Amino acid sequence: MKEVGEARTADIADNIGLSSERTRVILANMDSVKAIGSNRNRTYCYDFVSTKKETSRPL
Repeated sequence: MKEVGEARTADIADNIGLSSERTRVILANMDSVKAIGSNRNRTYCYDFVSTKKETSRPL
């Protein structure tokens, strides 16, 4: 998803070999993935901002 930008649930599910339903559950629980749109128009993209927060170390 980092290389492609945005992706639909069905496309992600095909690439990882899971059902669309299971893929949606996993994506909903990931902090580094952001949902764009609603219902049938929903796509997912990698959220670089939340990833930077996770990897930064305190001084």
